[in-house]
Amino acid sequence: MSGPSRANRTDEERAEDARQGFAKLICYHKMAPHTICGGAFIDLIHDIKPDLVSNFKFEILERNCLKLYKAEQCIAKETFSKLAGQISLSVDLLVHKKRRDQIDQYLCLSAHFIDDDWKLRKWVIKYCGVSDVNMDLPSEAILKSLKEYDIEAKILSLTAAGTGDLANIVKENVQERLKLPMNGQLFHVQCSCDVISCMVKKGFEEIDEIVDKVKLSGWSKSLPLWNLTSCNLLHALRKFSKKGREKIRKICKITERIDEITEALFEFRRPTPNLFLPHLQEIRAYLVHESASSDAFVSLVALKMLEILNKEFLRVLSVSLMCNHCFREHSQGI
Repeated sequence: MSGPSRANRTDEERAEDARQGFAKLICYHKMAPHTICGGAFIDLIHDIKPDLVSNFKFEILERNCLKLYKAEQCIAKETFSKLAGQISLSVDLLVHKKRRDQIDQYLCLSAHFIDDDWKLRKWVIKYCGVSDVNMDLPSEAILKSLKEYDIEAKILSLTAAGTGDLANIVKENVQERLKLPMNGQLFHVQCSCDVISCMVKKGFEEIDEIVDKVKLSGWSKSLPLWNLTSCNLLHALRKFSKKGREKIRKICKITERIDEITEALFEFRRPTPNLFLPHLQEIRAYLVHESASSDAFVSLVALKMLEILNKEFLRVLSVSLMCNHCFREHSQGI
């Protein structure tokens, strides 16, 4: 709305525009609702336009945010219905620790696709809690979302942490609705974060007793805690024998180098194969070098990590070669 049409609005139209404007501040610009509902912001609006203050009640903001969400959801559904290509999904399980004995989990489901203008898009299509007994399981929430957006027959891949039942359940659901190439023999490719986490965890198994003594845990969760483990082990050096200290220093030297490489890798917001594969290859080259070390312990740790990395690296490389023709031309060096 612009020009004279804005000047000729009725009071009710102005109020409605204001309500929608507040909803956009929250949904599009990530402004916290409590910032709008109280404090200095309300005082400012009261001084400018006292009759608008009634629009700042939380219930009104909530209703208008949901209204805006429904409108955007309709746009997303229309976009997906016209999409000629396929959609890749990624799943994040986010953890919020309220207290030591209470943890809330939230599922964030994102759709990745290339639009008509050949631009890579990432849309969050589902965000919900999954920790309460009355809530959907992660797999149920994903399947409901796919059905709601009617994209079950357009799913190309699913990236999720871990190798549990989640990927298998979604895979079976997709296969029921779509005749897949190679009789549905899909590549199971883990995300880079999870591959590296599993790889480092394998190395830490060589000092399990030491790790247990400092009561470190959390590798099985979605959060990448292995680098913190390395740091905490170094801080606890004086608690152990000379032999234990030597093992800690050696394994932490390896993990610190991996941490340096991955720091550059995860700077990319949307890493495509030509960005992340060289970093994975750098990790692989480093582990190959360390596996030939004259130190038996270093060689053993590097070989165990390399075994995990090689298994997943070949899968990632195979899929990248098939899906990215630009990268295929330069794959000989990798």
